[in-house]
Amino acid sequence: MNIARHIAIVGSIIALAIPQASIASPQPFSGQIIVAQNSENPVLIWQASRELYTMVGDGVSDQDINNQLAHDALRAVAAKLKNLISQNGRLSLKIMYNKMTANGLNYAVFTLADASEYADIEMPLRDARKNRDKWMSLSAQSKIPAWIHYRVVGKLPGR
Repeated sequence: MNIARHIAIVGSIIALAIPQASIASPQPFSGQIIVAQNSENPVLIWQASRELYTMVGDGVSDQDINNQLAHDALRAVAAKLKNLISQNGRLSLKIMYNKMTANGLNYAVFTLADASEYADIEMPLRDARKNRDKWMSLSAQSKIPAWIHYRVVGKLPGR
């Protein structure tokens, strides 16, 4: 069996294991979160391919996608805060997605070599820790605090 066939099989299995995203439901967010830490400024990498491709495919507006991603990013941060060693500094979460392959398939096998960054969100780590419990059940209508910086740094897939 060739390597492309193995990748397709593994990708199909992984795709089944990743929960479907829903714009109407506040939880759970979909995708993997990778944690990288240095002495003070942890970085989370959110593999949000499924969520992004689902919303783009459903024709959701850029504004609604950004609103949903910002809220889901806070839930992702809340889920990972207890694993972070740092107490101070700034926390960043990078929202990434897999690029489509030449034949249009996205096998859901995430590697940074095949990833594009769409947006990031940054905040003081101390404030994030204080607000963790609120973010676990954050709805899409909740106001994002002004001290949280969400910025788009790339393009949505297919746009």
